[in-house]
Amino acid sequence: MVRYCVCYVIRLDRGDSGVDGAPIGPLAFIVTDSRGNNFDSNRIFEQPPDFKIEYCIVRGATVNELKDVFLQRLNSVDTNRCLPIIVKVAVGINDFTKFIKNKNRERELVYSGAKGLEIYEKILEFKAAVKEKIPNALVGFITVPPISFKKYKEHCFENKKLTVSEISDDDLLKFQKDLEKEVELLNEKIIFGNCEKQSGHLKGCRTISWHRSVCRLGKVKRGKKYQKVYKNDFRELYDGIHGTSAIKQKWFSQLILAIRAEIGYTKAEAAQSSDDIIAGSSVVEHSQSEDSDREDSWDFKRGQLM
Repeated sequence: MVRYCVCYVIRLDRGDSGVDGAPIGPLAFIVTDSRGNNFDSNRIFEQPPDFKIEYCIVRGATVNELKDVFLQRLNSVDTNRCLPIIVKVAVGINDFTKFIKNKNRERELVYSGAKGLEIYEKILEFKAAVKEKIPNALVGFITVPPISFKKYKEHCFENKKLTVSEISDDDLLKFQKDLEKEVELLNEKIIFGNCEKQSGHLKGCRTISWHRSVCRLGKVKRGKKYQKVYKNDFRELYDGIHGTSAIKQKWFSQLILAIRAEIGYTKAEAAQSSDDIIAGSSVVEHSQSEDSDREDSWDFKRGQLM
């Protein structure tokens, strides 16, 4: 499968860098596969005025491929003067899928057989590699919306990308069942991992739940009662994989809100840390003064002797 990279950089010295060597301000990296396509260029995605964004969008990328491209991009970005730094990554679905060619040499999408836990291990390696390059960055992964094999196949037929299929409906149903099970497991791990404390911070980060956009709340009868359950509904994925303009606007808004909240949190965290250092210094000085006074006191010495 042919993959290509789209990287878009907003200049960091855009009239607000201040004195040479002074901090520029908050910086956010939005790193995605094709589900974030056009976040960087389409005018419907209004860029925030209060922080800078750098995009790294790699269509068709697996976890390892996106990691390699992003780490390469970091080599050309000066992050030393940017505080705080937030990294949001949307990746994983391409590890679950692959293309095979039919007798007409047309590509058909199938389940790759990948397991959620295997992909999560790659995500942890991605996170560790980013933290190694930017130790104080707050790195979060976005949950993965599952895809619809059936809808994608229909879309390919409608758009003349497919004229014959060698994948049966039964095969598609099995692919769908297996994929949804593994994606659900991966999303559970992503949510748990985002909550874990990160180095350089007092806690973890927020989870952006894109997978909820392809879910609908329903009811299932269990005995005499109805239980609420989420069922996948792919109407917001126009081809079974990629979001409609409406849902992509929602995804982008979720990103901006989460980044803005985390910038506020990390700034407050830094201020608190600074206050603690000052307070700690005062406490140490006060304790040393008290110790000196106590050592000169006969009562103190008598207490020690007793």
